[in-house]
Amino acid sequence: METSKTINYNDFKEALIQAYEASETAYNLTWELKKCKALHYGYTDETTYSFADTLNRMNEVVCSRAQVISSDIVLDAGCGLGGSTVYLARSVGCKVQGINLSAQQVGYARQYAKRNQVESLVSFQVADYLSMPFPDETFSVVWAIESVFHTPNKEKFLKEAFRVLKPGGRIVLADYLLDKKSKNASDENYLNRWFNGYAIPGLLYWKELEALLQQQGFHKTHHRDISRYVTPSSKRLYRLGNLAKATWPFATVFMKHKGMKASQASSLVAQYKSLKKELWKYALIYAEKE
Repeated sequence: METSKTINYNDFKEALIQAYEASETAYNLTWELKKCKALHYGYTDETTYSFADTLNRMNEVVCSRAQVISSDIVLDAGCGLGGSTVYLARSVGCKVQGINLSAQQVGYARQYAKRNQVESLVSFQVADYLSMPFPDETFSVVWAIESVFHTPNKEKFLKEAFRVLKPGGRIVLADYLLDKKSKNASDENYLNRWFNGYAIPGLLYWKELEALLQQQGFHKTHHRDISRYVTPSSKRLYRLGNLAKATWPFATVFMKHKGMKASQASSLVAQYKSLKKELWKYALIYAEKE
């Protein structure tokens, strides 16, 4: 369920921005950002041959589920470095608006769009998806890959998503859901370690999220568990976390100077262990606005 802890949202946003910007070096070293500007898990199946392939494949899978076509206007809510935004423009030819809390990442995203010659189709701006600077019924698709788990108010995000969607519009999320309902102290410890390092204020079970979607007016709500396809990415992070923990006082000094914390390394280990214990699942979530 959502966390019951009181959160100062402005402080939380600043901490979230700092965490992503501090992780820039680690992502560049381990997540093949030169090949694919993706700050999300990869989707590993029989069509993928490299890690970069899996990152692009995740975009393909989400795009297929959302049924994005060239006439769509897509909102990439929590666009990161612009990888999915540029993917949609290049592969589908639709217009895409990316928003992000981090001005630094928005700058990188604009550079990436320019290198890929899609500036006429994409735009980026610093904005909060809980209070979007767009008129009602602006977009035909709201797209969010691994960004909604960060918000302490998922209901408010869904309300905003519904507002900016046109009638007949679709929302598609690739995100984390709680899975196993019966947990012992060890289970809770894994989840807390993961949440702490990943800036996760709380997660929902599918039935809870589905209820929120329907309360906002969405219908045709559906989710698919795709955990097995992201497990290799989760394991990659697990190995990175173990390496970072083992060498933290020495090899990662330069990362600490950028603001990284030991809790972030510990969380990489915990996210994989809690996934293997089926405490959470990675879901492809879809709904429509009538």
